Amino acid sequence: MKKYWNFKAKKYPRPFENKGLMERKSIIKIIEKLGVDFRNKEIIDIGCGTGVYGLIFAKKAKHVLCLDFSNEMLKVLKDEAKKNSIENIKIVKKDFSKFDIGDYQKKFDISFASMTPAVKNSIDIVKMERLSRKWCVYIGWAGKRENRILNEVYSLFGLSHIFQRDILILRKYLTEEK
Repeated sequence: MKKYWNFKAKKYPRPFENKGLMERKSIIKIIEKLGVDFRNKEIIDIGCGTGVYGLIFAKKAKHVLCLDFSNEMLKVLKDEAKKNSIENIKIVKKDFSKFDIGDYQKKFDISFASMTPAVKNSIDIVKMERLSRKWCVYIGWAGKRENRILNEVYSLFGLSHIFQRDILILRKYLTEEK
């Protein structure tokens, strides 16, 4: 899986390139309309990739911890932060399933995860919740994404395309916890 994401980093969206930036900004506005305030906050971006959200948040936030397990994604993130004079971030290279939250419990105002396989089960959801003092923001897949080229890339890395059930797991968890 790491090899796959390292490979994807070469062509993965950059935080401030026009393609996709307007969409991410509109998603952030929707989140803000729901009451989440990113200004002067401590944020963890789980499965941050190239920083497409984390670096945008850093423009408003007090501090952003960017967490990902892909060297190549994090290299792009570092370059983008430097290019945009963003210094209020900390980068941690770690798989979220192995990330020890001990020193980080309730350290963040916002736990954030978007379209990432890093949050894949109820254990990850609870972990995400324990990191946050106030808000958990989760943006996930709602179904199987079919793409012939992507399927070929998956096969190159010995992966198979699976239906992402993350949104169903989150809904079940929230229902059970009322």
